[in-house]
Amino acid sequence: KNLPKNAKTMRTLFSSQMCSDWLLDFSTTSCREEAEAITAEFLKYNWIEYQDTKHHKEAPIKASKNIIQDCLATTTTYANFGSTTAEESISSRPSSVAVDVDPKESNSARLQIILDNAKLLPSFKEFLRQNFCEENLDFWIDYNTLRRKCRNQSPALSSSYQKDFLEDAYDIWNTYLAPSSPRELNVEHALCQEMGRIINSVVTVIPAYSGKPTILITTSSASQSLRMMLKLLDKVNDHICRLMASDSVPKFVKTEKYKRIMDSIEKNERKKLKELTEDVLYSDDYK
Repeated sequence: KNLPKNAKTMRTLFSSQMCSDWLLDFSTTSCREEAEAITAEFLKYNWIEYQDTKHHKEAPIKASKNIIQDCLATTTTYANFGSTTAEESISSRPSSVAVDVDPKESNSARLQIILDNAKLLPSFKEFLRQNFCEENLDFWIDYNTLRRKCRNQSPALSSSYQKDFLEDAYDIWNTYLAPSSPRELNVEHALCQEMGRIINSVVTVIPAYSGKPTILITTSSASQSLRMMLKLLDKVNDHICRLMASDSVPKFVKTEKYKRIMDSIEKNERKKLKELTEDVLYSDDYK
């Protein structure tokens, strides 16, 4: 209503998961639940809206690739004083809700690149050690080791494997999450309490006069207990990864060491591409 004739309405479509990811990467949001709550506020004040009206009654909102939202913006074309023209974006909604984020600029994507790269990972670990938060990465390593073991033994885990994995889960709990643990992580107290209740119901610790105590798995359903533990460890891992992505990665990528390693990686990639191109051209010459 009352818009100039040359005004155009433009839509930016994105999933609720993209919206939550954007809030986690580019704001002080600390967890996915908080991002979902902020997304709900955006909906409440009509800064964004559902593309499909069938989702209108969903509460609370959940981050999902299948729930599509859109942001409306009004663009007005006007004549500049002189001979040139320009476009000015005029919107009653904040530009921060346009979440068409380039993955290259996402701190979460950068973190994944660092974790997957054998050259970057040791330097990142050293950086975290210097900043007194090395336990975050150590937890991620131990957690992913346990997850990899479970995947390798799927789909049918024997009872003995399940108990072995429960012992591994207990070691992770005892190292990073138990009260007064040697490398305690900064996670929600309620989550640690919930894990503590499960641990107490499935594990019996027999103290030893010397060496490590004996761990007995006393639960009648090792499979169910393992699933519950892994589900809670998944939440801890999500929190720790968001913490590293939002706090540690932006600082690490500014270091000279990171820049040198990335330059070296890019040079190697260019060299490989050049060699591949030369091989293709050489083979074409002899066809």
